[in-house]
Amino acid sequence: MIVFRVGDVKTVIEGADRDTMRALDARTSYRVKGSEFSPSFRNRQWDGKIHLLRYSARYGLRLYTGLVPVAARLLRNRGQAVEIVDERRPADRVLDAPLPWLDDTMEERDYQEDAVAALTDDSRVLPGRGMLKAAVRSGKTVVIGKTIRRLGVRSIFLVHRERLLKQTAALYRRLFGDDRVGVVGDGLFEPADVTVASVPTLHARRKTKEVRRLLKSVDAVFADECHHLKDAATWKSVMTSSDARYKFGMSATIYLKAKRPSERGAIWLQALTGPLLYTVSTRTLTERGVLLKATVHVVPVHGPVVAGTDWHEAERDGIALHEHRNRLAALIARVHAVDKDRKVLLIGRRHDHLEALMDALADEGVGHLAARVDGRTAGAARDEAVARFVSGERPILVGNVFGEGVDIPAIQTVINCEGGRDRKNTVQRLRNLTPDEGKKDGVDVFDFADLHNRVLAAHSRHRLAAYKAERCFDFRVLDFSKGATP
Repeated sequence: MIVFRVGDVKTVIEGADRDTMRALDARTSYRVKGSEFSPSFRNRQWDGKIHLLRYSARYGLRLYTGLVPVAARLLRNRGQAVEIVDERRPADRVLDAPLPWLDDTMEERDYQEDAVAALTDDSRVLPGRGMLKAAVRSGKTVVIGKTIRRLGVRSIFLVHRERLLKQTAALYRRLFGDDRVGVVGDGLFEPADVTVASVPTLHARRKTKEVRRLLKSVDAVFADECHHLKDAATWKSVMTSSDARYKFGMSATIYLKAKRPSERGAIWLQALTGPLLYTVSTRTLTERGVLLKATVHVVPVHGPVVAGTDWHEAERDGIALHEHRNRLAALIARVHAVDKDRKVLLIGRRHDHLEALMDALADEGVGHLAARVDGRTAGAARDEAVARFVSGERPILVGNVFGEGVDIPAIQTVINCEGGRDRKNTVQRLRNLTPDEGKKDGVDVFDFADLHNRVLAAHSRHRLAAYKAERCFDFRVLDFSKGATP
């Protein structure tokens, strides 16, 4: 009999022989990308892996609590008897009074109630722990608000950006009242029954009495955009510093099935929260009219050819400074902004790429209609640029800060100039597919098939696969070399 003694952060495993430990370790470890270049790996002092199952003389064999369902299922499939003993502290940090729901005008969606039921289901192997995979625009913050009300305990909602901090706090104050919602971050330390907190702030002050007291005062932790748990030490330190009984993660981009060993770091998502409990897909939102069905236009780039297989050189020469590719993006932007009277977002990553795109737009005669916003743009200037974009004064927006958490419903055309193979970034751009009065003709997404370099071509295939996996897009190939027009 293998016994799991479930703790708030880690779980002690008793009765495991060496064969069992090897099986558990194989399932809960992963190879670190680039580990083969580490001196400790080359000197055979490290096997190049992160092991989430660890043994110590003081505590015995321990595993992160969120992985208990994974480990128990593995052992049962091996024919081994398993007993799970829940020794987590009880949820006793209850609210003095129930939270109100002050906004009766908010649209009720049936899947949101189903999601709340899944998150609060006490019949699961590990109740009170898990993840919600909710597509962009699904209203996951509202789902968590309803979950907090149902749990009835002091809660903390973790975000990683100042804009999200303000946005989430404003929504919860609208729902629960100003006096029930607090903020920690952006120079404030004002906890309340429901606290919206900045992860960078908590991490930086994690050793202070006030932060320790805050993390020990809540019984529910909600990690927004929980895909950051995969590789961000700041998130891990905050999550492991809390003994809350309830720990949940939410994101539109939870991908647990790794195709390569180096991608198995996603196991941290489960380790620090729990299993995937409920999914709201982009296709579901499209079918219900929450999102518009978009057309993805694939634009082949045949040349000039960029040789080499080094990613950094390919990105610089084949994307950021590739004049033909940037001219195609600028042409599409001009046609959609001027001829079709649409609001256009061009997404890049590197600052030299943003500058090259602005130059290409100027060459197309629409530089005066474009505004650039990047990570160095001050908050007030960023807000002004977005306001002028929404008003139509400058209908072309170029930037590298329009990913997760940025919501501009006025966008009608998205041009992904960034490249890359990141499925998360590709999916996060779907935030701009919201129904809007100005979107009667739907939303257009343009992406490039970078055939002019082998590495970039492989990345293009990954992005195309990400779009197809959502199962809600129409596709069109837009080959300018064959006379196509945007």
